[in-house]
Amino acid sequence: MYIMHLRNLDLNLLTVLDAVVEARNVTRAAQRLHLSQSAVSHALTRLRRAFGDPLLVRGSDGMAPTPLALRLAGPVRDALATLQTAVGTLRTFDPATTTDTFRVGATDYGELLLLPGLAEAVRRAAPQVRILTQPIRQETLGEDLATGRIDVAVGFVRHPPADTHAVKLLDERYACLARRDWRGALTLRRYLDARHLQVSPSGTLSGPADEALARLGTRRNVVFATPHFTSGAGIVARTDLLMTTPARVARTFAREMPLRVLAPPFEIPPIALTMMWSARTHRDAGQRWLREALGAAARGL
Repeated sequence: MYIMHLRNLDLNLLTVLDAVVEARNVTRAAQRLHLSQSAVSHALTRLRRAFGDPLLVRGSDGMAPTPLALRLAGPVRDALATLQTAVGTLRTFDPATTTDTFRVGATDYGELLLLPGLAEAVRRAAPQVRILTQPIRQETLGEDLATGRIDVAVGFVRHPPADTHAVKLLDERYACLARRDWRGALTLRRYLDARHLQVSPSGTLSGPADEALARLGTRRNVVFATPHFTSGAGIVARTDLLMTTPARVARTFAREMPLRVLAPPFEIPPIALTMMWSARTHRDAGQRWLREALGAAARGL
């Protein structure tokens, strides 16, 4: 039924189909593709004419894909990924002249400690490159990498998604941050008697320190949670709260704020900072450059 239409179908229309079905919104799809909204609307009109189907229709929650659009979505995405991989193996990449845009997903730790090094590498070697950063979410990370919402992700992820490449960048131990006027050693008794702040992107009041304490048969008093290390350090500097945090983060803030770094009075297993990417970008020369730049930033720590 559709063969005659597909013979003349512009391949660029398939990238629009993929983006619109995934975003379910013309404006968001246009932003992802770096196109104008009118250009995406025009492309969607051509797609509808080619397939003889509306593809997306308005519903109570925005645009909803038709059954045909949903059947097309998977094969189109797989085909685009295959083509991207094939083209990536052929193209040359010159950091000095490229205008590529890279999408980096990072946890708060990655943003704080790795992105300055990445920014320096871009300034020095790839001045026309653009970097777009966004937080990563464990529950959607595999899909985000597979679909191109994120090109590479860095974070403390215990279980990288299936079908992704992953490499450990570094191991990180824990330290405690207290207000600079803290006096004396941090004993287990003082730690348990203190009130604590937990950095928690998910909004929970527990973390690795609580898991370690549970193995000892005890618990601490967490009274404050914030999603970011920066706000956490600022709060600790002005209160009596303790913050148990990655050691490099603790040292970074202690150099800039009235804070003191203390050794935890019990063993907290170290965590691994991992870099992850999809098979979609594995052989692409530009993506390899990006991953090497992030690896060098980690080594520089």
